[in-house]
Amino acid sequence: MPEPLKNLYNIELFKSLSEQVSIHFRPDSRQILKNEEVTLEKYRSIAHGARYLYLSDMPTSPDGGFEFQDGTLTLSEIQQSHLAAQVVFISPTAPIDIQVKRARAFLNAGVRSVMINTLPIDAQNERIMLDALFESLNRDDTLAQALSNARSSYIKESSKKGG
Repeated sequence: MPEPLKNLYNIELFKSLSEQVSIHFRPDSRQILKNEEVTLEKYRSIAHGARYLYLSDMPTSPDGGFEFQDGTLTLSEIQQSHLAAQVVFISPTAPIDIQVKRARAFLNAGVRSVMINTLPIDAQNERIMLDALFESLNRDDTLAQALSNARSSYIKESSKKGG
């Protein structure tokens, strides 16, 4: 039987998101890279087997890819790689036309879905939604179900606060 894919690899996370990942995913099934650990070499060594990738606040390369501390991950390299990830999450750090190109590159590489946060949300609401999303993904719910659960949790919490 093949070794199961790791649950989550994260590239340069915000502190709050990193904490949520630590809560929802076991230590033996996650890897969180921050600051000086975020290298192209490290990405290349882990991305092919990652179940989820989260790329956050990374500078945009000239072709729309990602600038790492030790090199550039081009859109062409992404497209030509063979990725098994169910979902790639990309933060809203580049214009939407660049984000569309990034999504297309990951999809062409074999990723099942790409989620791009196009609207920033406050930290409390983000935490509510990500908690529900990660809980669902950890139960192996489909992305559609996980997103539905995240939205429902947000609505439920908002209604408790009176809107």
